[in-house]
Amino acid sequence: MSDEDNKHVFTGDEYFMLAYNTPIMKEGTGLTPPEDESELKDREVNIILSRDDDGCKDAYENCGDVFNAVERKVSLYNSGIIVKSVDKSVDNNKYQKQIEHLRKRRDELELDSFLDFMLTNRELYNIGALTKKIVGNKLEYLVGIRTMISSRVQYEFTPIINSITGRLGIKGLDPEDEKRTIVAIQEAVPIDYDNEANETPGQTKYTRFDAETIMMINYGNTDMYGKGISPVRRSLRYAEGLMRLENTVLLLARRPTQLIYTAGNENHNMVNCEIPESYLEAEPDMVQAKINYKTSRLAALNKQAKNLTAGNVLAQTLEYGTSVAAIEIPEGLPYVDYMKYFSDKIKMCILPVDIPMRRVVRSAEQETKTVSELVEKAVSEQRKIKASINKNITSILLAEIGGADISQVWYDFDSIQKETKEDKARYWYYIARAADSFAKNGIQFPEEFEELSGELGIKSISKPIQNPNIENNVE
Repeated sequence: MSDEDNKHVFTGDEYFMLAYNTPIMKEGTGLTPPEDESELKDREVNIILSRDDDGCKDAYENCGDVFNAVERKVSLYNSGIIVKSVDKSVDNNKYQKQIEHLRKRRDELELDSFLDFMLTNRELYNIGALTKKIVGNKLEYLVGIRTMISSRVQYEFTPIINSITGRLGIKGLDPEDEKRTIVAIQEAVPIDYDNEANETPGQTKYTRFDAETIMMINYGNTDMYGKGISPVRRSLRYAEGLMRLENTVLLLARRPTQLIYTAGNENHNMVNCEIPESYLEAEPDMVQAKINYKTSRLAALNKQAKNLTAGNVLAQTLEYGTSVAAIEIPEGLPYVDYMKYFSDKIKMCILPVDIPMRRVVRSAEQETKTVSELVEKAVSEQRKIKASINKNITSILLAEIGGADISQVWYDFDSIQKETKEDKARYWYYIARAADSFAKNGIQFPEEFEELSGELGIKSISKPIQNPNIENNVE
């Protein structure tokens, strides 16, 4: 075999994997579409966002409120991946080997970063997906898949749903293996690079994923992965309004006052006026001479206008027939209120809470309620995400060393609300008071407190204690 036959042109995804010092995925890879340039202009007033995945991408990249809402939501859902086990002991944990292995593999696979990528795609395109490269019983690496359907570039990600069962996966879609159940198909044009980093579009490639090679999360039911409406897509019309207003205000701020010079009037204008002899001498044609004179006079007026607006003169004399009008910014139009309205509507579409349009600033109660609703929703959503991670990733990582399953050792999320030292001290204080109160009054611990007391090492009460100070105390 010649050296020319051995020459390999790396695709964009292969360069990505090489950059992270991981093995190259040759089959089942997620193809990254070329970065298309947004058609939105910085000063454009009549902004149009297409009501599709391309419009969601434009809104995320160009509208600050959309970007901030998505980032806030993703950071709440992914509060940090930690490892837990059924054995609560710290020093002699029965599953210490598995715990250390999961921590090590979490960092090696960059699981937190890939989860952020997947959750962001879910906010933009309703579905988040990662593909897994498994060799033998080892999970080699993860690759993030953009789940958009783009009309600007040849790229499309389609979940395959059985219309009869409503579940993912249909057989017979892989020409190389008819028995393989395909759950998603990706169509894209890979980008090849030469040794000078010049890009060359390749041939359209279809990548087919089965349940073993892909992990997906969406906003529908567990098995209903149809292409639905993402939170960002619901906010597009409000993002349009906000960006239009922002650009309008910026344009007005750059031009606080516009001066309009009117050269002439109905009785004295450059069509019926007498022109100087010098113009007739330079141009015998009367019509062309008047055109030349008109051009010269307008240029002189433009120069005078620029001198005035630039602050070079405080006053000027205009000849008869020339007038000046000034257009001021409409002071009565509440731009700030309108932008606040659109901003709140964007947050209501993306964040799963109702944000009051007019908040009482002097009270923190409404703000606290909004944050509380966000946390409650995030905790609920984390349960679903955690179940998917443990089913698709943790089970594979535990199988690498054996000795436990996801019911014994698993990935979980760190607490969303970080506690200060004062908060922790106050927490322990109330725990101690509650335990003391239950014991002194002969009250059996509630079920929730039983679980907590076991985690904290507090000796539980199996039945009420007979308290001689309480009359008629009956077991």
